[in-house]
Amino acid sequence: MAVTAEPRLGVVFDEGAATIQDVVAATRGLAEPVFLAPDTPFNRTMAPMLGALGAVDADIRSARAAGLAGVLTYSETQLTLTCRLATELGLPFHRPRTVEQLTSKLAQRRSLAAAGVETVRVARIDRVGDWPAAVAQVGLPLVLKPCRGQSSAHTHLIEDTRAGERLVRLILAESPPGTVLLAEEFLAGLDCAPLGDYVSVESVVQDGHPVHIAVTGKLPLARPFRETGQFWPAALTKSNQDAVRARTSAAIRALGVRDGVTHTELKLTAGGPRLIEVNGRLGGNINELSLRAGGPDLARAAASIALSRPVVVAPHTPDRVHFQLTHPAPDRVGELVRVTGVERVRAHPAVRRYVPRMRPGDRLTGAVATRNVDLICGDAATVPEMVTAVAELAALSGYVFDTPDGRVTLTGAQLAQWLPG
Repeated sequence: MAVTAEPRLGVVFDEGAATIQDVVAATRGLAEPVFLAPDTPFNRTMAPMLGALGAVDADIRSARAAGLAGVLTYSETQLTLTCRLATELGLPFHRPRTVEQLTSKLAQRRSLAAAGVETVRVARIDRVGDWPAAVAQVGLPLVLKPCRGQSSAHTHLIEDTRAGERLVRLILAESPPGTVLLAEEFLAGLDCAPLGDYVSVESVVQDGHPVHIAVTGKLPLARPFRETGQFWPAALTKSNQDAVRARTSAAIRALGVRDGVTHTELKLTAGGPRLIEVNGRLGGNINELSLRAGGPDLARAAASIALSRPVVVAPHTPDRVHFQLTHPAPDRVGELVRVTGVERVRAHPAVRRYVPRMRPGDRLTGAVATRNVDLICGDAATVPEMVTAVAELAALSGYVFDTPDGRVTLTGAQLAQWLPG
């Protein structure tokens, strides 16, 4: 009996929500993954592994020669390229207009406003001279951010006009020509301490119909807007969960998302949930959380949809609280010397897995963004027990850095509050 070959699935690879190992696991028994590797700094570091897997250039000639049955990406930075390849090859993916709305924060805000889903004051900044008009239009406080980007890179809360102008000047000077910044209305969140004042919604969309797998609760942000952790299920009332899901459905439809996996962030405010942004791909670390909590394999779901294979999924609420704790790297120039206390962390009764994300000798660039030193995965019976475990874990490990001001040692709790000098 002849063995039917698996279809070939093109994965436009870069730093994102799935590692090489994640992609291999997600496609096992489903498709043969073909890694399409753009020339990026991250992919250069992964070159030996990508080469061993037969990765090819991420161009239309290579993609066409590979005989692909589908194409997708788990990386925010590669959505536009993936769309271009899918369009050229006649394969399903987000349409060009949708990708523009998913990758341009300005286009997304305008589309959501035009659809009556969400109106947020926003102003475009192309040069330093645009700053005064932007402040007048949006008002203070405001959030300054790049029009395109991820991981809260160069994202700042601005409460002073002069300080904001200095930041605009600095960011534009350090960025590639043509960089566009946004001044956006600051959405004031509810006091949700000791939890974060925002959530995300993880959705599987097929033929324009979203199924919201889970609402993800968040731990408090480190300043200025760096993530420190997340958990399932979110600690929301049913009415608040319903409101969050409804707002997410409206946003997904307004942006024209037809098929794929999305990750939507919302701020919890006194006036109800407000949209932060819709991302047209799997959220960071979300698949680990889903699998450990007994939910669906969302990386595999995305791959199946890319191959035009329907998937059956349903909302999932685990019996226990499954969490991820991340310790953000400092926004300072320096170098990681060592991490202490890792064995104590691994021995904690709530911990199921410890994953280093930086190694001794790794350099810190001083850029403002979410870059994590490590990832701690665990579970607890209740949200209060999780909060206790997170506090204990933040005190167990020590992080030693060499900086221009000398060597410093910080606990996890101190690390989240360590600001640029």
